[in-house]
Amino acid sequence: MKRRQIIHEAQARHEDDLVLRDALYALAFLGSDPAGLAEQQKWFAAKSGYENFGLGLASDTEAYGGRLRKARELTQQAMDSAIREDSRETGAVWRAIAAQREAVYGNPAKLGWRLHRL
Repeated sequence: MKRRQIIHEAQARHEDDLVLRDALYALAFLGSDPAGLAEQQKWFAAKSGYENFGLGLASDTEAYGGRLRKARELTQQAMDSAIREDSRETGAVWRAIAAQREAVYGNPAKLGWRLHRL
């Protein structure tokens, strides 16, 4: 697949950043590749400042699979991680995405879930 080739060429040139890893996660998700998802999660977890992005992606993945309780837990972890990195705005983004998710799943009572923590 040409997209994968382009991504691997970028890695070979040491162009390894958030955008590339986000694309690799998306490809693993679309390809139903749990090992690929895990590999990207390891990268996000190991990079200071990027852990919250990996947790946010994992939350979306869990929600897509209908595992809302796990998605909520991961969203909270993403928010906490962003706040630890002194990025309250990013934490608010994860919260807003979670609120949209709850609305889509018809859970209006969950929309205010832990909003006060931001």
